[in-house]
Amino acid sequence: MINKNLGAATGHVTSVDAARGLFAFSVMAFHLLSNEGVADFENVGYYAVYAFFAISGFSLWISYFGKFRTGDDIRSYLIKRFFRIAPLYYVALVLRLLLYPLPSTWPLDLPANMSLLLGFYNAGATSLVTGGWSLGIEFVFYLLLPILFVTVRGMRTLVAVTAASFVMQFLFINMALRGAQVMTGPIWSGYAQPVSFVGYFMAGCLIGEIHRISEIKQRAYALPVAFAAIVIFAFIPSPYPIGFLTGWKGVALAALTITFVAAVAFAPPATGRILKASIWVGVMSYPVYLLHPLVHYFFSHTIVVPTSVLRIAVTIAGTVALSMAVSRKVEIPLRNLGRRLAAKA
Repeated sequence: MINKNLGAATGHVTSVDAARGLFAFSVMAFHLLSNEGVADFENVGYYAVYAFFAISGFSLWISYFGKFRTGDDIRSYLIKRFFRIAPLYYVALVLRLLLYPLPSTWPLDLPANMSLLLGFYNAGATSLVTGGWSLGIEFVFYLLLPILFVTVRGMRTLVAVTAASFVMQFLFINMALRGAQVMTGPIWSGYAQPVSFVGYFMAGCLIGEIHRISEIKQRAYALPVAFAAIVIFAFIPSPYPIGFLTGWKGVALAALTITFVAAVAFAPPATGRILKASIWVGVMSYPVYLLHPLVHYFFSHTIVVPTSVLRIAVTIAGTVALSMAVSRKVEIPLRNLGRRLAAKA
């Protein structure tokens, strides 16, 4: 039985899981509309992915706070994390290898992808799966979490570390994108590094700590705040394609993204059909995010669907169907295996 509002004991808050799913579907919509030349809302495509890092920090913080007491605890944690992201990622990697050929840099790229260590190498340049770069960076943050629990003591220190992370992040982003108006391959390679997103992860950890110590988890004003953040986000324009990543607009959009995640974390629990839909969307988040580019490529290049509208429709339907099948047949069984192995660690 699934709890209505799974709390800090399990590390799952249904509203946050649902937000992760909505962000995943937003990324799919961005890619499909952009690739088909229908519409382009890059700011949503970018910041939806960045919200994943904040949600990850939140979920991991409330899941593992106080649980890293021995080396065995850390080993168990890493086993669970590996089985959380690796099985589906390997499915996506195999499908990618079957659909189109490897680049000339594959002798370096393939080992980096197979080991999930591309975040330590150059995630933006070496990722073979669309969206895989973020998983490589996520793995870096997985390794950062035990260090945070050992070194960060108290709310003041956590706030200071989070603030420092954001300062470092924005300084790096403005340096990496200085003078650029379009995200070319070389610029993306320099930009897509863990330091560009560490502020989001740390903000998620801070939200998690506030949630953990808060006596009242659900706030009546949370959903209006989340809605307001979306509305303001939509009205911040960009004078050129990646202008929303730098300067005051980058700061404002990042702050709105974090505000949305924080508000959703404290939202009242869903009930009835909304609860069921929220759980389903949350479960679908990871497979939809990782598989939709492969499904779209299949219908665009392998089985050439004739029109953009039809390609978008069959891609969405195919992605949802494939995501449900992979989640049931691959993700859930192997995640359970990871839990059993972690328990023996």
